[in-house]
Amino acid sequence: MLRQSKGAPAWRAYVEFINNILIQGIALTVTNSLRFLLGMIDPAAIAASDNPSLLMVKLQLEGTDLFYDPPLDVVKKDAAPSSDNISIMDRVHSWISDFYNVVKLVKRLDRQEGDFLKEMEEHEEVRPRPLVHRPNPNPKPHPQP
Repeated sequence: MLRQSKGAPAWRAYVEFINNILIQGIALTVTNSLRFLLGMIDPAAIAASDNPSLLMVKLQLEGTDLFYDPPLDVVKKDAAPSSDNISIMDRVHSWISDFYNVVKLVKRLDRQEGDFLKEMEEHEEVRPRPLVHRPNPNPKPHPQP
């Protein structure tokens, strides 16, 4: 094993070089995972391929009420947690969160503790973004001309 002072310029340059490789690798892992997920839930991508959809939602009729199974958006807060009442949105957000949490699995070389979360938050391709469009659950009718 090579002994090198952690303060030596050559060692610091080596650690920075390796950290940059790790940052790019983690960013590539996250972006590829997100692209794969998009391909599995995007109707146009599903129609263009022979792959089945990752998610299935049923429209159920119970008496005079229609509902989606599983729910699309928010699950009632008083519902007991189970896999039966997790909404599609919650499930997708959970997967996305898991993709981003891969950053916590890679330990830094330049510090005793820590991960690359800050670097991923600053990385242009990986930076978490808020939802661009979210349907309004109570749309107001447009005025007629």
